[in-house]
Amino acid sequence: MSSVPLNSEETVAIFADQFTKSLGGLDATEQRRVLKKIRRVLESDTPSRHVYEIPTGCDTLEIFREGNILRIYGKLVLGVPKDNKEYNILHLFYVDKHKYRQRDLVRFDELAERALKQATVISSLQRIEEYLTSNKALDAGDVQQLLDEGNSLS
Repeated sequence: MSSVPLNSEETVAIFADQFTKSLGGLDATEQRRVLKKIRRVLESDTPSRHVYEIPTGCDTLEIFREGNILRIYGKLVLGVPKDNKEYNILHLFYVDKHKYRQRDLVRFDELAERALKQATVISSLQRIEEYLTSNKALDAGDVQQLLDEGNSLS
């Protein structure tokens, strides 16, 4: 018996500059854990199941949990472009050891709202692909390559 994927969209990740900086603040083991979590989200047939919570006081920002301590802050935009759902986009803003400040969450929530609007306003597949290229989006294979090479983005 074969299984049927729940969606056919490819999920890709866009790493914001502050995400890369915060990833660099983690030790090598923690960086690998974060990259493995991101790879699992990108490979998933149901990436939205990886969303842990929306923080109190935020409307759009999502938290992805890795273990008991690491938290990844981002926004998963599903099914873009609207009329030709080819991609899910995981925008990543920050990662920490669960030591965030509320004012930081508000700022990341604003970035999440902006990312959601930018991705959902684009109506053509060509424009989405240009958007992904210009933002250096990574797919699961790219993240796996970082893991294989022992590199992070920092």
